[in-house]
Amino acid sequence: MKTIISKYLISIVFLLTSYSLAFSQNERTEFVDTDEFVAKIISPDFSVYFKSDDQKKDFKKLREYLSKKEDLFKELNIHLENYYDYTKIIQSIDYNLNNIEGIIKNKKATDLVEINPALLSLDYYLSGYYDKSDITAFKKITVSEIANKKNDLETIKKEYSKQNQFRTNLKKNIKNVSADIRECRNQIDDSSAVENRNQEFRKTISIYFTILIGILLVIFFLIVYLKSDNTLSKELLSGYGLQFITLFVLIIAVILFGILGILESSELSAILSGISGYILGKGIQDKKTIDLTQLSNSGNQISNPTNLNNVS
Repeated sequence: MKTIISKYLISIVFLLTSYSLAFSQNERTEFVDTDEFVAKIISPDFSVYFKSDDQKKDFKKLREYLSKKEDLFKELNIHLENYYDYTKIIQSIDYNLNNIEGIIKNKKATDLVEINPALLSLDYYLSGYYDKSDITAFKKITVSEIANKKNDLETIKKEYSKQNQFRTNLKKNIKNVSADIRECRNQIDDSSAVENRNQEFRKTISIYFTILIGILLVIFFLIVYLKSDNTLSKELLSGYGLQFITLFVLIIAVILFGILGILESSELSAILSGISGYILGKGIQDKKTIDLTQLSNSGNQISNPTNLNNVS
């Protein structure tokens, strides 16, 4: 009867322990499932999610991954608090089991054996307390009863060993998650350093191009001002002069947009090809216009009688 009660007591204690752990996990882990990290060891997976250089430079995904791992790290540490280290208790149970085994060895089930009840006490392993009078008070118990108690101790040891394994898995997984966090932070720092250098380069180039455009415009208007009565000034203010300035500034702006990464290579090629086609097409059109004008003037001279008389 006592054996049956003790077995029920063991079952109830461990059921309550499991329920407490499950309740604590559901209460604290709302978004993170830690069951998998308790049951087995999960290897670091940063290199799985970020294989290529483009993936490692994706700041959005890196930050999302880092945030997820940091939350997981916190939850695993909270969950670890629910698992007590039963190593010393397991060692104590092993000690008692070895003593019990030595006492009942080569004995029949009905034989009476004098034994210290403290070796068979389940109260200490279940609650941490035991009757101190059992330490010195030896009793005679049948080998069969001792064997049943021994089985109960082995059941407790098995359960505590299982809890210890869960705790070991959690500790190793916490280290692996910590390694992922460290690697992700290092990658963000490295990528940020490269991006900062690129930003500094773009800033410097932008300043130089701005100064170049400013110098060009200053020279243009300075020439117009100094040569206001000259033919050169009139040419610069004509359509050709303004076209030259506009195209020059436009080409610089397009190149600058390419350096800053605002325009892609395909877009740059299309724009520069369009500008080149416009310039060449404009030059050919102007040449044809000049040739037609000259030809028209020659025709007018030939068809004019006055000009023929003058030639005569």
